[in-house]
Amino acid sequence: MLLPINTDAPIYYFPWMTISLIVANIAAFAAAVGASLNSYESGLPNPVLDWILVFGDGLHPMQWISSAFLHGDIFHLLGNMFFLWGFGLVVEGKLGWWKYLAIYLGIAAVSGLIEQVMMLGYTGSSPGALGASGVIFGLMAMSLLWAPKNDMTLFLLLLYQPYVFEASILAFCGCFLALQILLFALDGFSMGSALLYLIGAIVGGSVGLVMLKRNLVDCEGWDIFAVMNNTYGRSEFDEYRYRDAAFQAGKIATPTLEPETNRGERIIAGALDPRVRIRKFLDAGDSISALGEYEKLIAFHPMTRLDRDTLAGLAEGAFRDKSWDEAEPLMRQYLERFSEEDAGTALRIRLKLAKILIDQTKRPAEGLTLLREIDPALLPPKPAAAYQELRKRAQSAARSKVAKGK
Repeated sequence: MLLPINTDAPIYYFPWMTISLIVANIAAFAAAVGASLNSYESGLPNPVLDWILVFGDGLHPMQWISSAFLHGDIFHLLGNMFFLWGFGLVVEGKLGWWKYLAIYLGIAAVSGLIEQVMMLGYTGSSPGALGASGVIFGLMAMSLLWAPKNDMTLFLLLLYQPYVFEASILAFCGCFLALQILLFALDGFSMGSALLYLIGAIVGGSVGLVMLKRNLVDCEGWDIFAVMNNTYGRSEFDEYRYRDAAFQAGKIATPTLEPETNRGERIIAGALDPRVRIRKFLDAGDSISALGEYEKLIAFHPMTRLDRDTLAGLAEGAFRDKSWDEAEPLMRQYLERFSEEDAGTALRIRLKLAKILIDQTKRPAEGLTLLREIDPALLPPKPAAAYQELRKRAQSAARSKVAKGK
C-alpha cells in the first residue's frame, strides 16, 4: 500500500475545499451503505444503483457527478481520499477553493460523459462504474504539469512494516500513469479501470495544460515545460508578475534581478522562502509584487511576521504606490512592534501614517492623536515643517467635521 500524505509544492490557499470534498465523499459512502442495508432488509431495489455511472442505458448527466462521490468499499474510499488529499493540496493550493471545485466537478462531468458515450452499446453484466479515481487521476496529471520537481511525501506499508519517504511528483505520477497504460495494454485495450483512470488523467491534464499556457496558474517557473527546457526556477523574479491593476496599467517596471534558485532556502511550499522573495522585490523597487507576495504568504500563514527592515520597506513602498489600504495596517504593525528599536524610521512611518489618516481616509481626529505622540522639538527642519502642515490640515478638517455635525 502506497499513499501520498503531504507535499512541499507551493500552497497559497488553505485546502478548505479538499477537506470538504473528503467529508462529502465519506458522507456519501455512509449514506450509500445505509441505503443498501435498507434495501436488503426491505427487499426493495437499491437506490444507489441510480447514482452510479450506469453503462448501456443512455446518458444521465446527474450520474456523471454523483458516481464520483460513491465508492465500492471502505478500502476503495480510504485509498482515494489519501490521494485526493495529496493532489488536492497541490491544485487547490495554487488556485483557491472555487476554481478548484469547478475543476473537480468539471473533470467528473466530462469523464462521466465520455465513459457513458463509449459504453452506450454495452450489454454486459457489470452495472457501471463509481469512485473518485478518475477525478483524482485528473488532479494527478495537473500536479505533474504544474509542480513536477516538487516532492510528495509518501507512506508505504510493506510486509506490515511502515515507511515514510519522499519522491518527486514527476516520478510518482509518471510511474502511476505508466502503470495504468501498461495495465490498459495488458487488458487488450478494452474498457476497464485502467482506461477510466486514463480518461480522467487526459481530461485533467488538458485543463492543466490550457491553464498553464494561458498563464491562468502561477507555477513560478517550475512547471513541466521549464523542467523540460532546463530553465526551471530562472523566472522567479525576472518573469514574475503580480496580477495587480497597477501592473496592468504599466505603473511598475520589470524587476531585473538575477534569479535566486537555491531550493535549500525553502521554508514554505518548495520554492524560495516568500520572505526572501518580498525582500528581493523591494530591493528591485517593485513594491506591488512585494505586496502580492506578502498577501500570498499571510493567506496561508496568517501568523507570519516580517523582520523590521522588510516590514518598513513594504509599508513605505505601499505608501509610495498610494496603496493606502495596504499601507495603513503595515505601518500600524511596524509602530506596534518596532517603534522603540528604530526611532528614526518609526518617526518617518508615524508621519506617513498620519498623512494617510488625514488626507486619504478622512479621519483627522485619529491623525491628530497620532501626531500628539511626536515631540516636534526633536524633529529636523524638514520633518518639522511636514509635521506642522499636517497638524494644521488635521485641525482644519476636524473643525469642518464638527461644523457639519459629523
